[in-house]
Amino acid sequence: MWGGDMTDIEFTGMDALHNKLAGILAKIAGKPVVKVGFFEGSTAGWNGPRPINRDAKSLKWKKSEVMQARSETVHGSDQPAAYVASILNFGNPKNGMQPRPFWDEWKERGVENWGNLLAAALKQHEYNAKDALEMCGLKMAEELQLGINTFDGEPLKQGTIDTKGFDQPLIDSHNMINAIDFRVEA
Repeated sequence: MWGGDMTDIEFTGMDALHNKLAGILAKIAGKPVVKVGFFEGSTAGWNGPRPINRDAKSLKWKKSEVMQARSETVHGSDQPAAYVASILNFGNPKNGMQPRPFWDEWKERGVENWGNLLAAALKQHEYNAKDALEMCGLKMAEELQLGINTFDGEPLKQGTIDTKGFDQPLIDSHNMINAIDFRVEA
C-alpha cells in the first residue's frame, strides 16, 4: 500500500503519449457529425392524406383530401419521405391511423450500441473521424431500414390489408425505405 506523497514521483516518456493523443485529436477535430434519416428532396410512395401546407408547423388535413387520398393508390408520389415517416411513426388518431413508432424503436435500440460502433470505427480507420462516421452512418441507415422491414406493431386494419394485398405494416412501395440515407458533416 502506498503511503507516500505523489509529488515525489517523476514521470518520463510522456512525450510519445502526448504526441500520439495530439495526433488523434487532430484527426477528430472539427466536430464532425453523422445524420441519418430522410433528407430534403427524398420522396416516398404514400396513399395517406396530403398536407395542406408543407411548411406548416402543425400538420392539418381537409376531409375531402383525406377521402380522396384513401380512394387513391399513390405509389412513388412526390410526398416528402420525412413527412410520410413522421405520419407513420406518430400516427394520426383523428383519422384512424395508429402510431407505428419504428423511428423511436430504432433510436432506443441504437443508442445502446452506437458508442461502441463509433469506437470500433475510429480504431479501424486510425481515428479518422470522417471515415469512421461514414462507416457508422452506413450501419445506422441499414439498421433503420431493417427496423422498418421487421416492424411488428399494431396489426393493420383489414381495409388496409385489402388495399395493399399484404399485412406488413410500414411497407407499401419500398420508396420510404429506399429514401433512408446518411450524411457526414464537419
